[in-house]
Amino acid sequence: MLYRRCDRVEIQDCKVIPGDHVTAQHRLVTLDLAIMVTQKQIEKRQGLKRIKWFKLKYPEKKMEFKERVLNELEPQIIDVEDWWNQSSGVILRVAREVLGGSTGKIIENKETWWFNEEVQQKTQLKKEAKKKHKQTREEADRVAYKQCNKEAKKAVAIAKAEAYDQLYNELETKEGQGKIFRLAKQRNKSTRDITHIRQMKDENGKVIRKESDIVERWKQYFEHLLNKENERLIHGSGDPNHGMVRDISKDEVELSLKKMKSGKAPGQDMLPVEAWKALGDEGVHILSASTRAQP
Repeated sequence: MLYRRCDRVEIQDCKVIPGDHVTAQHRLVTLDLAIMVTQKQIEKRQGLKRIKWFKLKYPEKKMEFKERVLNELEPQIIDVEDWWNQSSGVILRVAREVLGGSTGKIIENKETWWFNEEVQQKTQLKKEAKKKHKQTREEADRVAYKQCNKEAKKAVAIAKAEAYDQLYNELETKEGQGKIFRLAKQRNKSTRDITHIRQMKDENGKVIRKESDIVERWKQYFEHLLNKENERLIHGSGDPNHGMVRDISKDEVELSLKKMKSGKAPGQDMLPVEAWKALGDEGVHILSASTRAQP
């Protein structure tokens, strides 16, 4: 018997039974092992905790955010870099306190095709009981949450078993086979990367949707991009401009904010354009003053 040296600690006893043999040259060998079975630890992935900037569309939240930010911002700008770091910290802190943030929990892709009305009701009751227990931390609410959780698990197990029994009974029919293929296709799609491209255009502008065509198009694109030499135009440095440069006006800042779309990813300071839009005219004045304070 072959056994790794590092795993020999699991061997308890090894012996030969002389009475039981197959041929004259072979004897039965028994090996007693004590294998430690450990549960596989599932690594919990933690997502990025994001501020709920979408709540700025509510007038009461927007007004509270604006008042607190304007009261805490430093009006005088001495050093632009220090002032910007301090101001961005104030805006982010007030936003977390007023608007709240996400938990950072990554939503898992779970199968819900077999959910029925009873399962949805039990699950909703369990969520409400858990939320109430987190708020109060009382023993009665904890017992109620445990009971709702137990009932929800029972309802899920019953509904899932019934759905799979019905699915197995339908395998003999054509509709049941089609349902199996749809379920397998759904599981395959749920395991793919969220950035998977579903469609794109080829070199002629025609939309392609097949995965093999998309892969081939990417191959052609990068072959053309990385292997083609572009013409190099050498320009002179030109004469330096020693004239006066006009300061950025308040109207230009306001126009730039209007052109920026909401819901876009923020920059390194994690401040989206919604934060400055929520400050109104005061925010425009602050931004224009910061541009004039540049050295």
